[in-house]
Amino acid sequence: MSSHPAPAVSVDRLVVLTGRILCDVSLSREAPRTTSPELMDRITPSFPHLARHACVNDEGPTFGAVMDRTSLPHLLEHLVIDLQVRASAQGRMSARTIANALPVPSDAGSVSARIGAHRPPGTGHPPAPSGADRPFGTSRPSASPGAERPSDASPGAHRPPAAGPASAADGPVFMGTTEWTDEHAGRARIQISFADDLVALRAIRDAVDFLNEALLSAPCGNETATES
Repeated sequence: MSSHPAPAVSVDRLVVLTGRILCDVSLSREAPRTTSPELMDRITPSFPHLARHACVNDEGPTFGAVMDRTSLPHLLEHLVIDLQVRASAQGRMSARTIANALPVPSDAGSVSARIGAHRPPGTGHPPAPSGADRPFGTSRPSASPGAERPSDASPGAHRPPAAGPASAADGPVFMGTTEWTDEHAGRARIQISFADDLVALRAIRDAVDFLNEALLSAPCGNETATES
């Protein structure tokens, strides 16, 4: 009897905080730790604006400067943000509706992430994030490819590419950070702001599913993490 392979990317824990979600993820032993040009060739047709995301890093001011050699969790962060931006731009459409319209490789199997969200008791529905609720920004990769360090994180904003200068009519600005908690073991923590927690949770689920499908059809060459 055949069975699906273990997903390359799994969500271990989700915590909904005021204005942001903390997401602990783990990579399988066989999964690459960093992206590659081949992987991004599979992803960018479905996420054409990724390269234009604001992202403070050692190579430039956008995610495009590092997206073909950054950590897999960092890519996941930007996929989640991109889905939230689309949902906001399309009248707060659910991220699942958007993801259903994404073209996926015809030879890729379907791998679903098991996601369970935890909301601290008594928090209710979190309000839209304010400046005080977002003391974090986009991650800055370190000198070794894909390693994001909290001390290097700097503010960065993600809004639809055609939005121009910020204004109340532009909708929410989504921000995030990614850091390895144990790079060798493939464990990382992502924090992402949100305007609607349910949309954000769907975006996480759909981004994980999409990334796993892309990895099945176009695996990266670097199979395991290396220590410097």
